[in-house]
Amino acid sequence: MRDSLQVVRKNKRLLVLPVLGTLGMAGPLTASVAAAAIGGVQGSERVAVSVVIGVLITALGAFFGGAMIFAADDALSGRPVRIGAAYARAARSWLALLTWTLFSVLVNLLIQAIRWVLGSLVGELLSSLLGGVLGAIWTVGGYLMLPAMLLDGHGLRAAGEASVRSFTQYAGSVTRTRWLFAVPALLTLLPALVLVILAGESGSAGFSVAGFAAAVTVLAFATTLGVTASGVFRVRLYRMASAAPRGTDAAMAAV
Repeated sequence: MRDSLQVVRKNKRLLVLPVLGTLGMAGPLTASVAAAAIGGVQGSERVAVSVVIGVLITALGAFFGGAMIFAADDALSGRPVRIGAAYARAARSWLALLTWTLFSVLVNLLIQAIRWVLGSLVGELLSSLLGGVLGAIWTVGGYLMLPAMLLDGHGLRAAGEASVRSFTQYAGSVTRTRWLFAVPALLTLLPALVLVILAGESGSAGFSVAGFAAAVTVLAFATTLGVTASGVFRVRLYRMASAAPRGTDAAMAAV
């Protein structure tokens, strides 16, 4: 984790990418909430709308994630980080991003279908638990697929094999480090909550606005820092796993 944060410290432009990604995702996420609240759309129409919005959100997430992957790879390779160039490379990789998007949507639809079928057989609780397990397996197994597809041009099968192999090699280190990237947000949660309480109890409109703004700013920066460092770690892990002999975990000791 320390090495990834060090990379972010030396390449502060990386912090811009999660902000732009959040702004870019705001519209589709709002549309998805609005679509879910529409009462006149029922049955198959509602499912179709949900699938279309899901594909759009997944595609945008892949695009913004791809830009982060390219920018993080530049930073780790000692090249200057250019935001525009990272987005341009992501745009040129549209076929890989489209492939990943469709595959990801299909996997998630399959998991939801399994949950729905099992819900009528074993009950909602067990089907939800199994769905959560399958979702976690997919998240873990596909963690390095997109870097493999974008950085080395792997297809789905080769990218999946590389992702599973890398996580198998570094499972313990990856699990610990991925949780650590939530620490900045968790550490600022209590101060932000105190600011919100003080702002609400102040009775002053100006102080309330300033307190709420300060709380949002602190949480936003901490979250942005964690997301950025996590993106750097993802690429760093893939590069190390690609270069390291199989069955070793020593290389991750310094992460």
